[in-house]
Amino acid sequence: MRTRAGNPGRAGARVERSSRVGAWVLAAALLPTLAACTPDGSPAAGTPTPTGTVSSSPAQEVPLVAGDLTLTARVLPGASITSAPGEDGSTQATVLQVAPATTTASAAADVTLVEIVPPDGTTATVLSDGSATLADATGALVGGFSTPTGPHGAALVATADGTLDVVVPSDATQEVGLWLASSALLGTVWGDQEGGRSLSVSPTAWARAGSLAAQELVWSQLVAREPEADATTMHDQLLCHMLGAPTKDTWNLEPWRPEVDLVTLVATKCNPTETDAG
Repeated sequence: MRTRAGNPGRAGARVERSSRVGAWVLAAALLPTLAACTPDGSPAAGTPTPTGTVSSSPAQEVPLVAGDLTLTARVLPGASITSAPGEDGSTQATVLQVAPATTTASAAADVTLVEIVPPDGTTATVLSDGSATLADATGALVGGFSTPTGPHGAALVATADGTLDVVVPSDATQEVGLWLASSALLGTVWGDQEGGRSLSVSPTAWARAGSLAAQELVWSQLVAREPEADATTMHDQLLCHMLGAPTKDTWNLEPWRPEVDLVTLVATKCNPTETDAG
């Protein structure tokens, strides 16, 4: 395991999201349960430099595979990782700190358990909620990690050498859950609803679990698959459903619905009409 001062590197690795997305996160608590959103005909769908005892044994390399995306997990001495595939093509991994680090560092120090190496040409970006996106050389999103689960302080940290490090506080044995996906959509189908065309979106379990990375990957893959969906009203309806109706079988988005403010969108259960826009 590797120790280092944790907070400066972690903060520097994260990027600020747009104010619009930030507003959605704040609005999540305001959203009612949307058991039935759009009526549809489809199915209901700083600190001193830390010192520690580090083994001279080489890191073990383990593949981390989700769909057509393969990353390499360098498991550092004193840690372990196991993974299991999901039905939606994602993979869930558990990183375990087998032996607590021996260190004189303060409690603010981080211990790196695993270094995750993306494919060549792929860039990892850690978002403000701790989740992370993976983009290819063209900037297109090819995957993402949900926010890590585990103890307070467990995090993904993007490093200058391009890895995503799994870090935990140095003061205890820790277990961290990771969820990686290369796909956020199971399918999309156009149909007709009460006011015109409607796009029925079937998300993966990974996407339903929610995170900023999920929001970005769902939208990126949706507009790549359905270019007609690339409109502000569709984007807003999508986020409304992701935050307020994550378990609904399908998320139904209508291009004919007007753009409205956040309060109105919430009040109309993601289904504003021209009357609401007035």
